[in-house]
Amino acid sequence: MPYIESLKVTNLLSFGPDTETLPLAPLNILIGANGSGKSNFLEAISLLQAAPGELNKPIRDAGGIREWLWKGDNDKPVASIEAVVRTIQNMHPLRHVLSIQESAYRLEIVEERIENEQPYGEQKEPFFYYKFKDGRAYLNYQSKDRAKKRELRREDLHPEKSILAQRKDIDSFPEVTRLGEEYARIKLFREWGVGRFTMPRQYPHRYPHLKHPSLSGTVWPKQSHGPS
Repeated sequence: MPYIESLKVTNLLSFGPDTETLPLAPLNILIGANGSGKSNFLEAISLLQAAPGELNKPIRDAGGIREWLWKGDNDKPVASIEAVVRTIQNMHPLRHVLSIQESAYRLEIVEERIENEQPYGEQKEPFFYYKFKDGRAYLNYQSKDRAKKRELRREDLHPEKSILAQRKDIDSFPEVTRLGEEYARIKLFREWGVGRFTMPRQYPHRYPHLKHPSLSGTVWPKQSHGPS
């Protein structure tokens, strides 16, 4: 089953420049006081979720790029998310690095990498499938059972969109395409009550006159109650 193995967030929302890498498992529980960053951690995941489509949407919906950048430094920060993702199709986990900053009040991607987590065999560095840094972008693509490297023109890349939204071809770019598909499957439930005192469980006792939405129009019978 695919899942994010680790996540490192820097200079984004409440995460400063010295944030440590957080290892993740198929099931994770975030515990902390109000204002400790639990919601901001989910916001970081929402950027990964949006990367195969409109990366700027969650940022725009939450006040714009300035509201997303860490405010603990006077310098213009570069926010970064580094995710290690294991997918079903890939033998080795992939590392995805996405770095953004503000440019003329707009989001701008300044670096993005999709690569193997570790070098293998005689490799000195992890094999990369896409690399964009210092204004230059390279893409390794599949051609007749061989991987070839191609430099992309800067004008062919949208500065506000991840490569996951701009290259979707399972035959030519299998790793990039599959990573985007996995991100697109992420579901975030921001309001979800499951305790004994949540509203649905109160219907038979506190709201006997209401219809339960899961019972196709059935009305709960009235119940007698003793003095409270």
